[in-house]
Amino acid sequence: MDISPGLLPLQQALGLEDAFRHLHPYASEFTHTATSGSSSARIDRWLVTDSLLPVVSAAAVSDIKPSDHYGVSLAISPAVAPPRGPGVWAMPPSIITHAAFKTIMAAQIQAFMLACPVSPTAGRAVRWDQLKVHIQDVARNYCSTFHADRTKQLRALRVRAGLARAAYLADPTSKPALDQLRHTAADLQQHRQQQAATQALRAGVLLHEYGDQSTYYFHHLHRQRQHATVIANLQQQPGSPQLFITSMTTHMQRKNHKGNV
Repeated sequence: MDISPGLLPLQQALGLEDAFRHLHPYASEFTHTATSGSSSARIDRWLVTDSLLPVVSAAAVSDIKPSDHYGVSLAISPAVAPPRGPGVWAMPPSIITHAAFKTIMAAQIQAFMLACPVSPTAGRAVRWDQLKVHIQDVARNYCSTFHADRTKQLRALRVRAGLARAAYLADPTSKPALDQLRHTAADLQQHRQQQAATQALRAGVLLHEYGDQSTYYFHHLHRQRQHATVIANLQQQPGSPQLFITSMTTHMQRKNHKGNV
């Protein structure tokens, strides 16, 4: 089932076009399956205006299933788009929570300190700069391997999901095909949740490290004021006699007492 006959007149009256059907005139897809498994339909869709339709480069049913409906994706590629490069690499703060990364980094730092001792030609400052470069290389290699493994896992899950989806589309009445489709969707959802947890942890680390930049100074100033500060003595000018707090406190108490009488 593609579209409700009651929705088509409204869609035409508003001048909207189904982006997926425009790019895939004869494709069979669905975004929702009845609980009983007796029917499926492509309920969810992107409706775009005629002026936007020429820059729509892709429209597809996603393998993400946040609820009982599959998500639908839309890609828009303007005719003139600024080029984007890889950017400058920066170590993701979230990897400091990885036990494997901490083990590797600790071993690499210890090995570097033994292999590169302080010498007349390489002082502490030089060795510190070299160590920072080495740490960056180790972190970059770890991130590359970690993301390659996660990408490989995701690719394998998406291949399984694609095969299960194709099997169900070929035979929508098959209960085993529907069960396999639901299993692969659950595995993909679990993988996405792990990725979301990693991103949330990364955001939490960034917030903890940097905070709100506009109030960062005042926040730490307030925390410093919470600590007890003991002033032993005061000195008005360089070279002048010191005034002890105990004598000043006694003087202020006497002054306040006279004012209250």
